[in-house]
Amino acid sequence: STFIDQHKNDDSQNCLRSESANTIELGEQKVPIARLDDCLSATDNFDVLKIDVEGAELMVLEGASSVLKRCRTVLIEVFEPNLKKFNASSKALLQLLDSNRFDLFTWQNDRLIPLLNEHTFEICCDVIALNKLFDQQHLKSLILSHND
Repeated sequence: STFIDQHKNDDSQNCLRSESANTIELGEQKVPIARLDDCLSATDNFDVLKIDVEGAELMVLEGASSVLKRCRTVLIEVFEPNLKKFNASSKALLQLLDSNRFDLFTWQNDRLIPLLNEHTFEICCDVIALNKLFDQQHLKSLILSHND
């Protein structure tokens, strides 16, 4: 199951009220959840998927296997202590992206830095994952030219 912001889909129905919707308890609150694969169109391609869910990033990715195949770029804020709250790790998150054919980078000192899928993040870090199935040369060249 995966977190998704409450919003209306093309049929003007709230995704979180679908039959497959469920909840997860966070502290004293119950939060509705739904898989991205169940809420987003099965035919659309996505340029960017931005995920910032305070440690539940691996859960989001696990519920987005179809979306990941059709997504050029995934941006994720990664922080190991938050991931541990959900019995996850940055290593598992990066390995999942790597197994879905993404090149992994972070942004440091105005430079795109390649990441190994075993990197851990004791400080908060943004991960940029570029899908190898799409031509990313335009993005990489923009970043490299910015670095000069």
